[in-house]
Amino acid sequence: MIFLIFLKWFTRKQCSDTHFMDRLKVHTPYNPARILNNFCSSGFNHKISHINFPDAEFLSSSDYSFLNTSKVKFNIRKLRKLEYHISNKGSKTFNFNIEYCTALENLILVGLHEEFTFPKSFVFPKNLKIIPPSSYSTDLQSQKLFNSQWAQKFEYLSLEASSYMYSSSYMYSNPISMIGLDFPNLKEFNVRNQIAYCINFQNFTADSLKKFSIFSLDTDVIIDGFRAKNIENFTISANSCIIDNFEKITNLEDFKINVKKMPKFTYYEDKKKFKNNCWSFLRMAKKGSVTGYKHILRGLEMVNLEQLELLKVKCASLSLEPDTTAQFPSLTSLHIDGYCDGTLGVISEKTAPFRFNAPHLKFLKLGCRIYTPNLHEYISQNFPELAELIISYDQTVGYIRPNPLTIANSVFKNLETLKLSIPGRSIILSRCRFPRLQTLESINNGAFIKKLEFKQVKAPKLTELTIRNYNILSVGPFTNRIYPKLKSIKIKNCKIPTGVKIVRFKILENIDVD
Repeated sequence: MIFLIFLKWFTRKQCSDTHFMDRLKVHTPYNPARILNNFCSSGFNHKISHINFPDAEFLSSSDYSFLNTSKVKFNIRKLRKLEYHISNKGSKTFNFNIEYCTALENLILVGLHEEFTFPKSFVFPKNLKIIPPSSYSTDLQSQKLFNSQWAQKFEYLSLEASSYMYSSSYMYSNPISMIGLDFPNLKEFNVRNQIAYCINFQNFTADSLKKFSIFSLDTDVIIDGFRAKNIENFTISANSCIIDNFEKITNLEDFKINVKKMPKFTYYEDKKKFKNNCWSFLRMAKKGSVTGYKHILRGLEMVNLEQLELLKVKCASLSLEPDTTAQFPSLTSLHIDGYCDGTLGVISEKTAPFRFNAPHLKFLKLGCRIYTPNLHEYISQNFPELAELIISYDQTVGYIRPNPLTIANSVFKNLETLKLSIPGRSIILSRCRFPRLQTLESINNGAFIKKLEFKQVKAPKLTELTIRNYNILSVGPFTNRIYPKLKSIKIKNCKIPTGVKIVRFKILENIDVD
């Protein structure tokens, strides 16, 4: 296919520049965006009255000065995305005639600096991404850039550091200030890639905002006065975060919080206020994830929270608050993962390893070393509706000769799945009743075979049993009378000094023992 750009030349004689015309002819594959970009970089000196790019949807260039004229008629009405490169700090004015781009939805400003400005009549499209320059520091002041006439159509706003800044750990010495702004149509706000050492929000309003995301792990975030009552997704990954006067969010679906450091406070009262109120606007969320920062949940009553992840937990216990108990009346799923920096967090509280109330919890996964005596008793008493319990973690340095993980003399009324995948630790499972248990797995994923006792376990609905890499001191017998629903037995890479008694019956379809 040949795509020919129609140009009407205003010259005294017909143009005979065949070399240039050949550059404007593109053979298959047909790529309107490439044609348009090649045209913008062509060094021609002709006067132009018409430019026709009817199918081009994307344009990226650093020189649009030849297009900034009312004497040229354009046909680029399908252009949807424009990447505008501000070549140096001397470039101070947006010189692309955007009036011809009636379909423009996305504008990317690369190298934006504080002295750059826009025409008075300019209106941003609904989607704006700003990539500040990487060669010098800038003060990206929101009051100047986002005044009302330029930002009236904003629906999606993104601030993102360039790849050079991100890879070289370059960071602006000046903060980014988002102060006194009102975005009535803004739906998404994103910050990515260590764009500044500090981002400051003050008296920020965006009543249509649905998604708020900051992913800049070396940046300090300060929020003082924030109204966005319709946020559905809230994410902050930052070095530290201080939040005050954040109005209540009524439609919050989920949040993800990853804050590396506790902020420093001069006065104790400020620190206490931070711990008690900073994250209270999350109360109505349905789903949440917190990485390495337990203070976020101190004393919160999260009436709608159904799913919660606590990741990279280093603490010696999981007491979220010494004197208060967090309330999660709707929580059904909890995942605690202690792996961080090559080591595992632990659960070691002697009495109450989980200092919160979740009476309807159904799924519990623990990726932590467990030192708590009688953990199973605490779980069976405090989470009576628990249907699935998974304890799984990998081998780590400094975890030598742990006591056996013991589950004994307990009743788990609603437990349907029990999976234990633990390195180098003996397990005792005895004198327990599991009226609804269907799946039982016990896997030693360490280098050394450990002991396992499996005796007097009543599980009349058990359908699948898997045991791997253990020295089994006692197991079974497996008969139709004791396990009438059993369909599969897998006992692999195990030593069984006393042997195992398996009486095959009709429903038992799979026996794999070696």
